[in-house]
Amino acid sequence: MLLTRTPTTEAEYAAKTAQERIQRDGGSVAVLYRTNAQARPMEASFKREKIPYRIAGGESFYESREVLDSLSCISVATDPHRDDEATRRFVEMVPNERISKVAMRQIENSGMSGESFYDKLETAAADGSLNPRDERIVTKRIATIEALGKMADKPPSTMIQEGLQQTGYRDALSKSDDKRRMDKLDNIEELISDAHEFMMDERERDELYTPSNAEIGQRFVNHCAEIRQAAHEQEQEGHCVTLSTLHAAKGLEFDTVVFAGFDSERMPHHRSVNEAENRASAVEEERRLAYVGMTRARTELHLTVPLQIVKGGKPKRVGRSEFINDIPEELIEYTSPDKPQTRPPAAGDTHPDHERSHTHEYAAASR
Repeated sequence: MLLTRTPTTEAEYAAKTAQERIQRDGGSVAVLYRTNAQARPMEASFKREKIPYRIAGGESFYESREVLDSLSCISVATDPHRDDEATRRFVEMVPNERISKVAMRQIENSGMSGESFYDKLETAAADGSLNPRDERIVTKRIATIEALGKMADKPPSTMIQEGLQQTGYRDALSKSDDKRRMDKLDNIEELISDAHEFMMDERERDELYTPSNAEIGQRFVNHCAEIRQAAHEQEQEGHCVTLSTLHAAKGLEFDTVVFAGFDSERMPHHRSVNEAENRASAVEEERRLAYVGMTRARTELHLTVPLQIVKGGKPKRVGRSEFINDIPEELIEYTSPDKPQTRPPAAGDTHPDHERSHTHEYAAASR
């Protein structure tokens, strides 16, 4: 078992483990996680290390609709004329406030050649050519884009949050009957954390030049697009590491499995348990899901626990999953750079190694 500081260092360990196994004997490797949001640091780490990967039974984190919708908030805040596709997405992002197809074609065909979609949008709102409903929606979206433009000097994470709030996007999603709404909300929260981390990294990258928040926002949008493109390109290569949610991994087996996020927040998944009518039943379902993940490994199973995650935009300390108690002690190895460990700390432990784990890595695997 590995206890690490954050999901980022957890992803670095996953990439290193996969690379070592592939180089050793070409064995198959998978990284499994409870929610699609956890794929975000994994994809970034594997791209950085140039390790080919594929997403099993789903799409890249950065290709999900809610992530692209959220990124459009940054695009329109920094420059609504620059990316027509992002501006269209922002205008259309709230399901019950979409422009009719007839009006959209009308807007696309209006104006002069070479004009941006945003220019055409402003023209259509002013010339009285739209029906009252479409004109109201277009006028409302233009006002929102103008308001977001005043937020371009704010951090990219704030641009996303403001865009989602002013459009009512996140609120509408949380109240929808979409079966994946919890996963989608997790993805949005993960993207906001990603934007914050990216800004901090960019600030530290160059001591002589301090980029504006608008510039960092555009860099972040481009960074996400590069990872999307890398996912498509790498899937074409022969030997790929599989990234997968636990649900999508059912029926599959791999020589080495890294089970990420084996912590008290994601295993069992906090929201699934807290919102369930029968908590005990929900915990047991999560336990079965954990078993599915662990039994995907033929020879090596690595359980990883980030001791600090970001929740609601703020750091949150977490501990190991309660399910670790279901594994016979003699089957698990815990080691640290300082000394061998008999067991990892649980949530709320005051064991001195729990404090030290924020500055050191713990490396181990199941026997």
